[in-house]
Amino acid sequence: DLGIIRSWIGLLATLAGAFVGGEWVSRIGTYRCLFIFAALQGIGNLGLGAIGLVGQNYPLLLGATVFDNMAGGMGTAAFLAFLMSLCDRQFSATQYALLTSVFAVGGTLAGAVSGYLAAAVNWPLFYLITAMTAAPAMVILLWLGPPSSTATPATTASEP
Repeated sequence: DLGIIRSWIGLLATLAGAFVGGEWVSRIGTYRCLFIFAALQGIGNLGLGAIGLVGQNYPLLLGATVFDNMAGGMGTAAFLAFLMSLCDRQFSATQYALLTSVFAVGGTLAGAVSGYLAAAVNWPLFYLITAMTAAPAMVILLWLGPPSSTATPATTASEP
């Protein structure tokens, strides 16, 4: 049951989240979406932690999985749109490949130590800690602020 929910339903929710995220990026802009979707991803981790508190509960597992994977798909869509906006058209393939590789490093490094952290603390606390990791990204976004009006039109076409 867990495999079906986490893999198949999770995959569908991630794909739906990517499509919804892409639509939102085109409507309200990359900067706003990065902030909103980071918050949603943190909330999604709290839902996964709730499963650890409640125990076996299929509706909660299904809801938390769908919410978490949709938020992840939305966040990935916004972040990839942001990365694409950083690329110069002349070197876009190389720059995009390098930027997405750097993007993958964080997940790889976090994945390497997450099992040890989860073993050291209980699952609800683990997911609370992971939910709080959205805060630094949101603070950096607030510190940087929305893109300036002096940016090139290609990078600000969907920005407010």
